[in-house]
Amino acid sequence: MFHGDSDPIVASCVSQYLYDKMQEAGVESYIVRVPEGSHGGAAMYTEENLKKMVDFLNAQRAKTAKK
Repeated sequence: MFHGDSDPIVASCVSQYLYDKMQEAGVESYIVRVPEGSHGGAAMYTEENLKKMVDFLNAQRAKTAKK
């Protein structure tokens, strides 16, 4: 999950709660807090963040393919 620290629409505690619940359930998950990030926008979609997203999704796809 990516959450902007300046998101005016969804409070950061919502992402933290979801992340915590996923961890409790044993679901592989990560949370990335984006300083100055809003609800989407340029601060969220940096090359670094997009790489993290793609790498995570590719890893999950590879795990599914092994089953």
